[in-house]
Amino acid sequence: MKLAKEIKVLVFLLIMFPVISMPVLADSKEKIDRFEAVKIALEDSIDVEIAKLDLDNAELNYQKSQAENLLTQSAYANLVAEENLLQAKEDYYQSQTGLINQILTEYSELTLLKQKLELTEKKVELEKSLLAKVELAVKRGYKDQLELLKQRDDYNEMVLTLEELADDYEERLITLKLNLDLNTDQKLALQLWSLDQIWEIDKAEAMESAIKNSFDLKLKEEAIDLAQRELKKAKQISSPQLDLEELKNNFKIAKLEKLKAENDLTITTEKNYYNFKQAVKKIASEENKLTTSREDYQLLKQEEEKGLKSTDDLLSAEIEFLEVRYNYQSAIVDYYLNKLQLKIDMGVEIEVLIDEI
Repeated sequence: MKLAKEIKVLVFLLIMFPVISMPVLADSKEKIDRFEAVKIALEDSIDVEIAKLDLDNAELNYQKSQAENLLTQSAYANLVAEENLLQAKEDYYQSQTGLINQILTEYSELTLLKQKLELTEKKVELEKSLLAKVELAVKRGYKDQLELLKQRDDYNEMVLTLEELADDYEERLITLKLNLDLNTDQKLALQLWSLDQIWEIDKAEAMESAIKNSFDLKLKEEAIDLAQRELKKAKQISSPQLDLEELKNNFKIAKLEKLKAENDLTITTEKNYYNFKQAVKKIASEENKLTTSREDYQLLKQEEEKGLKSTDDLLSAEIEFLEVRYNYQSAIVDYYLNKLQLKIDMGVEIEVLIDEI
C-alpha cells in the first residue's frame, strides 16, 4: 500500500511538473548582443558560404594556372587567374561586410524601437490622465465638449501610434530572428549599445588604408596589365592597324577606369570620414543633454514627493528624459554604424571588424 501511494505521488509530480515549469520556460529570454548576432549571421549565411566556395574555387584555379604556366610560360593566363582570384576575394569580403552592416542595422533599429515603445507608453499614460481630468472638468461644467473631443482625439491618436510601433517592433524582431536562423517563438533580450572609448583616426590614415586595401583598385591594375599585354602581343605578331588602334584604346580605357575608381573611392571615403566625425560630435552633445535632463528629472521627482509638483508634471518630465535618452542612444548607434562603414572603406579585415563592433 505504501509503495502504491508513493507511485501515485510520483505520477502526480510528473504530471504537474510541466504545468509548473512551462511558464518559467516561456518567460525565459536569451540574451544576445550585437557581437553574437553578427557571428551567428556569418556562420549561417548561405550567401557568405557560396562566396567562400567561389573563393576556394578561384584559389584552386589559380594554383592550377601557376602549375600549368611552369610549362607554357603564359604570363597572360596567369594574370587572368590572378584577376579571377582578386574578384572572388572582393565578392567574399563584400558578402561578409554587407551582412554585418545589415545585421547591425536591424539590431540597432530594434533597440531604438524598444526605447521608443517605452517612451510612447508613457505618453499614452499622460494623455489618459489628461483625458480623465478633462472629462471631470466637463462634468463639473468647467470645460466644454469641444475640449473633451480634442483631448480624446489626442489620446486615441497616441494609442494608435503605440499599437503601430508595437506591430513594427514585432515584425522587425521576426525578421532579425529569421536572418539569424532562430525560432520565431524564441524570446530575445536585446542589449543596448554602450560606449566605452571613442575610436580616433585622422583622414590621411583612413585615405591611405582605403587606397592600399581596395580590391577594386587592384582589379583595375590587373585590367591595365592585361590590356598592355594584349597590345604588346598584337604588335609582336603584326596585327592589322585597326586592331592595334582598338587595343590602344582599351589600354587607355583601363588606365582611365582605374583613375576614376580611385577618385570615386577618395570621395566616398572622405564623405564617410566626415559622417564619422559628425557622429562623434553628436555623441558629446547628446551626452551633455542627457546629464542635464537626468538632473532635472531627479529634481522634479523630489519636488513631487514634497507635494510641490503634480503626478502629471512628473510624468511630463519623465517623458522628456526618455526622449533625450532615446536621442543619446540613437547617437551611439549612429557612431557605431558610421565607424563600421569607414572601416569597410578602409578594407579592414573581417576578423578585426567583428572584434571592434
